[in-house]
Amino acid sequence: MAVSYVATEAGTTETMPTTDDDWAGLRKRADVLVKASATLMLPVLKIADAPAGKTPNYQYTPAEIEQLRSQNQNAWREYAVRLQNTTQQLIGTIERRDLNGFTELGVPLNQACEGCHSQFWYRPQQFRRPQ
Repeated sequence: MAVSYVATEAGTTETMPTTDDDWAGLRKRADVLVKASATLMLPVLKIADAPAGKTPNYQYTPAEIEQLRSQNQNAWREYAVRLQNTTQQLIGTIERRDLNGFTELGVPLNQACEGCHSQFWYRPQQFRRPQ
């Protein structure tokens, strides 16, 4: 469970951690992000091959990601470090059960993820390959 606010004509639905199990689940997912960010920094990391023809046209292929990463190693590492550092801060808010702090870290966490994805995963629109 994370934090969300959904407004519809029927009203607003808020989702937030309220129980020990909710907070434990958030901590578990944060631990996964810390491990994932550490894995991203491994120099021997191999981008998994997609089944032939299965990469959507708006994404780079695994081989293209490998090439982009090798050409921009510092940027790749910086995104992984930002992800790891932000997640470590997030863990602190989880341990304190600081809902406001947890919510505020959503923006920098998303920026770390989407910054990397926009450089290494999503093709710029004008360069998308035909299907």
